[in-house]
Amino acid sequence: MLVVITILAGGWALNRHLKANDLERANQDLRRQQAELLAALDKVRQANRVSVTSNAAGAANASGGAPAASGLTAPPPGAVASASAPRMATSSSLERAVSGTPPVSPAMHARATLDLRYADLFRQLNLTPAQLEKLKALLVERDTARTNVAAVATASGLDPQQNSAEFQKLVNQAQREIEATIAQTIGAEGYATFQNYQQTSTQRYTVKQLEQSLSYTSTPLNAAQGDQLVNLLARTSAAHRAASGGDPATALSPMITDEALAQAASLLSPAQLAVLRDMKTYQDALSQGRGFPSGAVPAVRMPGGN
Repeated sequence: MLVVITILAGGWALNRHLKANDLERANQDLRRQQAELLAALDKVRQANRVSVTSNAAGAANASGGAPAASGLTAPPPGAVASASAPRMATSSSLERAVSGTPPVSPAMHARATLDLRYADLFRQLNLTPAQLEKLKALLVERDTARTNVAAVATASGLDPQQNSAEFQKLVNQAQREIEATIAQTIGAEGYATFQNYQQTSTQRYTVKQLEQSLSYTSTPLNAAQGDQLVNLLARTSAAHRAASGGDPATALSPMITDEALAQAASLLSPAQLAVLRDMKTYQDALSQGRGFPSGAVPAVRMPGGN
């Protein structure tokens, strides 16, 4: 009986040892695969940066030194940004056959819409041409990070859907690296401006509405007024939420409060303030008509917000 127990115990220990070895080998394979994916993604990112920079330089030379109007960049051969789902590829092939133009990749679309989303930020940062071009490339890279990681992962045999947790880790790591590079490129003060720009998308939308309403009048809103008004609206809206006991991060809050109007009187001309007051009247009527709390409207985020 003792012999049988000894044999069973030995077999159990051997089985545990084998399972531990298998688990360690699996972990090593997973770590190696992750390192290979990150290395491949880094190569794609570097290729995309080179493509964006060389394309901008070529466009400037072709136009006699003037900057490229569209800023579109064609992805390099084999670039991840050109990879797309089968349905998208079919649509792109049809468009290419009909129009003779190349398909629009996610990177090209992101690059083409940069000024729409970030023109005010670029003005505020006042970067050198080289810094600005690098920031634009990084913003495109950030916007297409998930697509790039998915393509690299799929090409390396990692299914993003079946390995969603591991895939999300890779996406988060790529985005953290891009954010760190952005901070390094524009400096601490510039990065603080960048973060504030990201966090005030709803306020910028309201100010853009005011700017458009005043654009054809004798009292247009200038850039300095717009920047100050964005910060004023963010400050007074957050204060209103805190005073009412609501979550400071909630989207349902008055964008233009009575306090905002009072403070804006020292910033805007009487004619400009009258238009802002009309916007508040419409805001309050709209919110009451939809059953929201008085003056509260759902946040409408401008492109470029989080």
